[in-house]
Amino acid sequence: PPAAPLPVFQPDPQVALLGHAYAAYQRGALAEAQRLYTRAAARGPNVDALLGLAAIASVQNREADAQRLYREVLDLDPRNAAAQGALLDLLGNTDSQATESRLKTLIERDASPQLYQTLGNLYAEQGRWSDAQAAYFEAWRGASGNGDYAFNLAVSLDQLRQFAAALTYYEKALASSGVHRFDRAQAEARVQQLKSIP
Repeated sequence: PPAAPLPVFQPDPQVALLGHAYAAYQRGALAEAQRLYTRAAARGPNVDALLGLAAIASVQNREADAQRLYREVLDLDPRNAAAQGALLDLLGNTDSQATESRLKTLIERDASPQLYQTLGNLYAEQGRWSDAQAAYFEAWRGASGNGDYAFNLAVSLDQLRQFAAALTYYEKALASSGVHRFDRAQAEARVQQLKSIP
């Protein structure tokens, strides 16, 4: 009998589309990433597509859009730690003790870099630099390619007068590729200042 043809692998088009969108976001092609995430979201409710669109809105300082998109994620997945942490960060803190407690609870459930970053931001706002440094380190450790996490870790080390370590993380931030929110010129200037310290 003739040999039956072997099945051919067919990748899930939605997974492939999300992969392309994330790759575009990582390399800083925000317009392309937004277009691809929008196409993925148009195929039906999708947490990953909404998170991508929210992250883009946040980077572009469109905070109202980012908040709306993170809320849509929470409508689909009420326990989504990334969306909860990002919303806490965007909305600010009226009760820092309650926010800290909430973040620690979320971290126990899902120790994501985003949540550690949000916790570090909370500590930094309070001037608790040692606590901020520990949280920023965990964020960076979980996503060492993220320039913003490296930059915030550098700032916290700088505040603690750990200049050699701060220099290392400023350089890591500057060497990172893709989208970042930190001020590149400010980081470069601080690197030069730290290199001049004997």
